Amino acid sequence: MAAPGLAGPEPEPVPEPVPPAPAGADDDLSSPARDLFAVVREELETKRSVGWEKSGDSLKAARLHLGALETGEFLQSCYHEVVNILLDQQVTKITAHQRGCVETALLTAVALAADLLASGNVDHLSTLCAIFDRDRSFYRGAKTYWSSMGGAPEVRSRCIVAFAKIEEGSDHGGFEHLTNVLSRRGAPWIGARQACVLLRAALDGKEAVNQQTSARLADTFVEQAGELDGEALRKDSTEAMSQLLQNMQDVMESSGAGKDYFEFWLGLTLRYLEVDSLPLRLFGWEQVVALMEHAEDSRPVPRRIETYGAGAEDVNGVFTLRPNCSRTNPAYTRTTEDGILLTLFRCTMRSSAKWWYISEADPKDPGTDKDIDYYQHKSKQNEEREPPHSRWLSCTSANQRGRDPPPQLRVLELDVTEGKENDLPEPRLVRWILENDVVGAVFRASSAHREVVNRSATMLRFLADQKALDAAHLEAVWHTAVAAPEAETVEEVYNLLMQLMGGLSLELFEALLQRVRETLALKSRDAALGFLQRLSRDQASITQVSQSVPKEALLRLVSLLWHVMSRRLVSNWMDLGLLLNACLHALGPEAERAERVKLLRECLAHLRLACVPDKAQADAALETSLSLFNFFLQSYGKNLEDKAALIKSLGEAGDDVPGLLQQELVAFRTRVRSQMGDEDDELSVGSPVSTDGASNGEEETGSPAQKAFYKRLELRLKVLRFAYGLSPDMQWDFETLLKLWEFLDQPRERDMLMQVLKEAGQGSTSGGLLPAFGPDVASRVFKELLCGRASWADLGLAAYECFKAFLEAIRSGEGMELDNAATHPPDDAEAVGLQTLWHILLRTRSESVAEAARADLLRVHCQGDEPPQAGPVVRTDSLDMADPNGFSTRFSGRAAPAAGADGGAGAV
Repeated sequence: MAAPGLAGPEPEPVPEPVPPAPAGADDDLSSPARDLFAVVREELETKRSVGWEKSGDSLKAARLHLGALETGEFLQSCYHEVVNILLDQQVTKITAHQRGCVETALLTAVALAADLLASGNVDHLSTLCAIFDRDRSFYRGAKTYWSSMGGAPEVRSRCIVAFAKIEEGSDHGGFEHLTNVLSRRGAPWIGARQACVLLRAALDGKEAVNQQTSARLADTFVEQAGELDGEALRKDSTEAMSQLLQNMQDVMESSGAGKDYFEFWLGLTLRYLEVDSLPLRLFGWEQVVALMEHAEDSRPVPRRIETYGAGAEDVNGVFTLRPNCSRTNPAYTRTTEDGILLTLFRCTMRSSAKWWYISEADPKDPGTDKDIDYYQHKSKQNEEREPPHSRWLSCTSANQRGRDPPPQLRVLELDVTEGKENDLPEPRLVRWILENDVVGAVFRASSAHREVVNRSATMLRFLADQKALDAAHLEAVWHTAVAAPEAETVEEVYNLLMQLMGGLSLELFEALLQRVRETLALKSRDAALGFLQRLSRDQASITQVSQSVPKEALLRLVSLLWHVMSRRLVSNWMDLGLLLNACLHALGPEAERAERVKLLRECLAHLRLACVPDKAQADAALETSLSLFNFFLQSYGKNLEDKAALIKSLGEAGDDVPGLLQQELVAFRTRVRSQMGDEDDELSVGSPVSTDGASNGEEETGSPAQKAFYKRLELRLKVLRFAYGLSPDMQWDFETLLKLWEFLDQPRERDMLMQVLKEAGQGSTSGGLLPAFGPDVASRVFKELLCGRASWADLGLAAYECFKAFLEAIRSGEGMELDNAATHPPDDAEAVGLQTLWHILLRTRSESVAEAARADLLRVHCQGDEPPQAGPVVRTDSLDMADPNGFSTRFSGRAAPAAGADGGAGAV
């Protein structure tokens, strides 16, 4: 403001009401006034400042001599600048006297503005807007990182009141003059920022401002803004326009009068959507969302609501709005056939959370623990106006009568005057979207933008809720996913479709899936596959689809996903499998079981065909069928009994599932042997494929063909073990195992089989599988296969771990059950096992197996146990005792250091 030397005396002046300008004193400018104008003008030009008193005095003089030519020149050059200097002051940095000077000057300035408007002069509207701007420093104060300095907002309020009541005893205050000037034909648009400030002032001074005048002022701005073209819209900031729209709406609501603001809002939004500027188009989409929110808030409460699907039959029926209840907290009642009065109402809890209940309300004290509750729902903020349609919970505790499943709700009728339904904001907004093809404007593939697509999701959900979304709209959306050049835009389309799927009708859901199927039939199917993969990787979308989509639609989706997976259209189908599995679960127990049986039988049909020579499908197709069979069998039910029942239901149709799986394994191995040719020799003894590495988690050696073969063989063995571990009624017999043992005659194959036998004998801790054979079979496996037929020279650590598990089970008498007394005397199996352990140590060519066998032998003897004698079982033929890899190296040479370390050398 002014320099300290320009400050006036310290006593604080008390601002007085500004008197009206004297009549007849406008034309002649006195000499003191002329001198004052000159001094103020010179100070502004030279110092960019003005004295405290001079600011107010110059404005008073201008008001007294408003008609003088020199006054007009002074106002043109100094009025706005003086007011700006006043408003830039910080209240906390000036004295009380100086603050009084600023307040007096501002009151004079606002009175001067009213006089100018009364005379029809609109040249100084920007100065009036500055006085009313609540963001100026003098009103708002200032905030820094460390502190906050207060302002004087009450001075602004006084200015508004003074402007509104500038003519005592008259209805023609400043706002009336302002409205008259702005509403004249041909009056220019003053800009969104200034219009916003003036409307805000009318709202903040509503105690003094005539409400009809405020409505007229808002109507004026509505009319002018409604005529703005795209070029004019570019000149106003979207922030200012947004605030102006809010102020217009507030004025309309507070006055209860005015033009059709909603219609204006629709028109202005459409012009924003049509401009070329992306920021302005995005602002238009923000307005679309605001329009939908306004329409929803304006919707009348339901008059009648139907509940259906509830487990408690009395709840199903029509609830009617209770007469004379509050529309902000509606309640609905229904009388059952037994005369019980049920109430659907919202209750505010002690925690301030709002819950909806369907209850037998206590007549004297409703909404308390005395009510008998059936169902409840904790409402979100957007569910407080009316009862939610889904996701209710059953009240099943003591003194409550809810039963699963909880009900679904649908609105039958709104509480609106008959014949006026289409005049509500929601139907009007639907008509506006359809008539102006707003959906088509968004989803033009060549010009679609990801930000616009993102913001259109709310509109499409709104159309779906209003039953106004049709197949043509979905066609436009899907075409954008297929043809849009930018990957980011395609990703946004995927996200939009995922949001829509849960709210689509069966007809629309099928229309969308049909578009996906048609795209899958094309050579360029990336869009369809990308959408399905994107859907399957989002857990929220999986949950929404599985819970919200009708069961008929879920079956269509299951069929589509199975088509993609079974035909190997994607390299990794696991994500799709999780989505398909969730859809199957959502069908309900009976439908899920029937659908799984159908899918599994399709897999078995492929496997059965693979067992017929010259009719097998490509290996990739077989691997897919087997993997799918494994996945959808293991993911079924809550326990082994459910899975076993599913296997048996397949068997009832003539499919011996475990037997078929083993036949396919044999056919697979035979086919691979014939296909590998020369590489088949590498699978024999002495193969470069490491048998130790696979068992120790290390990378296998060998050719790519060998690695692929063993990976596929491992899958088959795991599936076979799973099938034989579901029920005691489905177990391996020894003859079947013997055939498999003799067929898988290569070292690595035997390693893999013996690893399966180890799990099959003990029962698997992962998945809780049962043992795959009984004690008698286990005994024969141990004695006849592991101890009798196994060629330990070439077997690896996995095979040894299997042998060790069987032997430890015998010695401990726990875990694996072995029938030892059937054909052998007591301790015979243990003796055979210990003899075989010596044999393994002496014959194996694997360093890791030898180390493991040596350590186990030492442990047995260091514990003081003597191996039972049961006749010679160790086969020492062809064992060279003088060979470096013979007995002395295998046991004495290696065992002595280890035994010494254990402190048990003397025992050995």
